[in-house]
Parts: sequence; C-alpha cells; structure tokens
Amino acid sequence: MSGALASAAFNPTDRVKVLLQAPVQPSAGRPSGRRGAVAVAREVVRSEGFAGLYRGWGPTATRAALVAAAELATYDEFKARLLDWGLEGGASTTHLAASGLAGLVAAAVSSPADVVKSRVMADPARYPGFASALTTTLREEGPSALYRGFVPNAVRIVPHVCIGFVVLERLRAWAS
Repeated sequence: MSGALASAAFNPTDRVKVLLQAPVQPSAGRPSGRRGAVAVAREVVRSEGFAGLYRGWGPTATRAALVAAAELATYDEFKARLLDWGLEGGASTTHLAASGLAGLVAAAVSSPADVVKSRVMADPARYPGFASALTTTLREEGPSALYRGFVPNAVRIVPHVCIGFVVLERLRAWAS
C-alpha cells in the first residue's frame, strides 16, 4: 500500500518524465517543440486540465504495489535459501545477493504494469486506460511486448532494492 500511495502522490512527475521520453506525436495533439519538464507540465494542464497530470495513476500505483510486494515477499526467502547454502547470515554479501535476486523478481513482476503505465501516460488517445492498453498491446504485439524495457527497468530496480535491504540489515544489526 505504501508503494501504491507514494506513486499515486507523485504521479505528475512520472507522467512528465514519460512524456519527455516518448516520441513526439503532433498528430496526437502533442506539439513537437517541447523544451523541459515545466513546459510539459504546463502543456498537460493546458490541454487536459490538472487531472491530466494524474493520467495513468492506476497503472502507476499497481506497478508500485507489485514492486513492493515482490521484493518484500522474496527477500527473506532468498536470504533463507542463501543461508541454507552456507552463506554467513550477517554478511553484506548475503544481503546483497538476496536483495539483488529480490530486485530481479520485482522487475519481472512489475514490467507488464510498467509498459501499460507508460503507454497510458504517453498516448492517451490510443490507450485511454489500463484495460485498453493491456488488451491492445497483447492483441497487436503479443505477450513479449509487456517485457519491453525489462533490462533498463531491472537496472533501475535492482540497485534500489539492494541499497534498501542492505541498509535495513545494517539498521537491524545496529538496533540489536
């Protein structure tokens, strides 16, 4: 829930980022002269209203919830398996390995929602909502399209998860 709430609250920054990264589509009513984040935010508010900054908040919250659930559900399990295989419980390498694996699972679980989220945010005329983006993507491109961008997604998520869990383990050790 915390991941979903935080991502929903900061959806405007994610929407602006996606629009800055997306190919410009003058035919979709998006001018080709974008210059920066503030200009994009103003353009969205002017053309779609303030609510336009929250386009895609549902898929964004879903993606964040999937990331959090996957990493939290798998970290302790991976750590337990690594300990069973003989790695040291208090070692940072054990925590790093377990969190890296948890990050990969989080990336794999969240990638479909990430693709759908980006499509809803970048091309609202073609993908007006989560269900339409998902079904259109599957129908036109097949299931593998839901993993487009998996490597950059994993490269972003894995270090985030590793840092979070290694710091958590250091804090646990310090507090005990």
